Amino acid sequence: MAREVATIGTDPNRWHYGDKIAIEDPIIQSRGQAKRLALYDELERDPQVGCELGKRRMALLGREWAVHAGAENDSRAEQARDLVERALKGSKFNQAVEKLLDALLKGVAVAEVMWVIRGREIMPAELRGRDPLRFEFRLPPATMPTRLQDAPPPVADLRLLTKVSPSIGEAVPPRKFVLHRFGSKYEHPWGLGLGSRLFWPVFFKRQGIGFWLSGLEKFGQPTALGRYPNGTSEPDQAKLLAALQAIASEAGVAIPEGMAVELLEAKRNGTFDGYEKLARYMDEDISKVVLGQTLTTSQGSSGSRALGQVHNEVRLELTKGDADLLSDTLNGSLVRWIVDFNLPGYAALGIPYPAVWWDVSEPEDLVARAERDTKLKGLGYKPTPEYIEGTYGEGWVPDQAPPPDLPPGTPPATDIAALFAEAPAPPKDAADELTDQLDAVAGDAQDAMIAALRQVVEKASTLTEIRDALVRLVPNMPTEQLAQLMGQALSVASLAGRSDLVDGV
Repeated sequence: MAREVATIGTDPNRWHYGDKIAIEDPIIQSRGQAKRLALYDELERDPQVGCELGKRRMALLGREWAVHAGAENDSRAEQARDLVERALKGSKFNQAVEKLLDALLKGVAVAEVMWVIRGREIMPAELRGRDPLRFEFRLPPATMPTRLQDAPPPVADLRLLTKVSPSIGEAVPPRKFVLHRFGSKYEHPWGLGLGSRLFWPVFFKRQGIGFWLSGLEKFGQPTALGRYPNGTSEPDQAKLLAALQAIASEAGVAIPEGMAVELLEAKRNGTFDGYEKLARYMDEDISKVVLGQTLTTSQGSSGSRALGQVHNEVRLELTKGDADLLSDTLNGSLVRWIVDFNLPGYAALGIPYPAVWWDVSEPEDLVARAERDTKLKGLGYKPTPEYIEGTYGEGWVPDQAPPPDLPPGTPPATDIAALFAEAPAPPKDAADELTDQLDAVAGDAQDAMIAALRQVVEKASTLTEIRDALVRLVPNMPTEQLAQLMGQALSVASLAGRSDLVDGV
C-alpha cells in the first residue's frame, strides 16, 4: 500500500479551524496568541539569544558550499551541475541562506525567488526573505474524509495573506517560494523552532533582572521619610512630598516650616548576588538550547582544553545537522526548479538532479601534521613539492641558504666538492692481506662466542642475572679455536716481517 494514510487531515488529535492548520507550539498557544511567531522576534533582542543564534548561523555561513553532479562521467549531469552552480553564485546565495536559517528560531522560514531572464536562461536573481506571518497553511479541498479509503494526499497548501484576502489567503504561484522548516514533528508544516525552548529562560531572566534593579535601587539609595504635624494642609503635604521626591536628584531641597525629613537605609544580611546567579544560570540554559553546550561561550570554573574540544564537537554536529536540513530543502525546491526551467526533459532522463552541500568537516590540525612530517623526515623521507603545496598552501620554495664566507685563497665550490669526494682506496700491503685472511677464517669461532653471549642474555630476566651468568661463562668461553688461529696469524706476520727486512723493503 504505497499511498499515505495517516495524514494531517485525518488526525483526530489536531484541531483545525475549518481547513486552516494552526501553529502547534505550546508557547504560541498559551503566551502569544495575538503575536504568534512575532513573539520570538522579541526573544532575539535578548543579548544572549542574539549572540548564540548568530554563532549558530555563522557556523554554517562561514563554510564552503559546492554543487555535486547527480551522476559521474555523464555529460548531461555535469551540464546540470554547472548550470546550478552558476545560478547560485549569481543569486546572493549566502544572503538567502541567512534568511532561511531564521527557521532555527521560529520553526519555519519563507523566501521568495525573484526569477530573471539572462540570455536564454531563467535564473534566480535573489531570494528575498518574507515574514512567515504573511502565510497560512490550509488543507486542500475535500481533505476531511470519513473513511481511510478516501484519505487525501499528504499536501498542505501554502497561501499568501493579502489585503484582498486577509483571512483565507491567495494561492501562491508554483516554483516561487522556498519553504524551510526546522524541528518539524510528524510532518507539521509550521515546524517547531528553538523559540519554544528559549521563551522561559528569557522570561525568568528578564523578571530576575527587574527584581535585581529594584533591589539595587532599594539597598543602594536610602528612602526619604517626611514628617509633618497634625493639621497640616494638603498643599503643604504636597510640598513635602515633592521635596522628598527631589532628594533623589537634587543637591538641596526646601521643606515647609515645622516639617522634618529623615533618610531610612535598608538593611540586609548576606551578599546581594542571588539575581546575578539567576541571570547567569538562564544565560547558560540559553547557550545549551542554541549551541548544545556552554564552554564555547563561557569558560566557567571547570573549563579545560579537553572539555572545550568536546563541547566544540557538539557544536560541529549541530552545524552538520543544519547543513543537511538546508541542503534537503534547497535540493528539493530551488535546485530542481533551476534545472527544470533551463533543461526541459531532464527529469525524463532518469538522471539524479544535482545537489548542493556544505563542507562541514573539521579542519585538520596542521601543527600535528607538521610534527608528523618532521618525524618522517628523520626516518629518511622527504615530502614532494606537490604535497607541501596541497597541505600547507601556496607560497613555499626550497630553502637554499647562501654559502658561508670563506677565507681568501679558498678554491672554487667545484674544487671543494672534489676535496670532500671519496678518494680511491690505496693498494693493500701484506699486513692488510693477512688481516683479511684472519677475519675470514676466524668467523666461525667469533660466531660461536657471540652465540654463547646471546644465549645468556635471552635466558636472563634481569641485569643481575646477566652479570652473574657472564662471570660463570668467561672461564668456559669457546676461545681455543680463536686462540689457535690468532697464534698462527702472529707467526705468519712475524715471518712476513722478517722477509721484508731481508728483501730491504
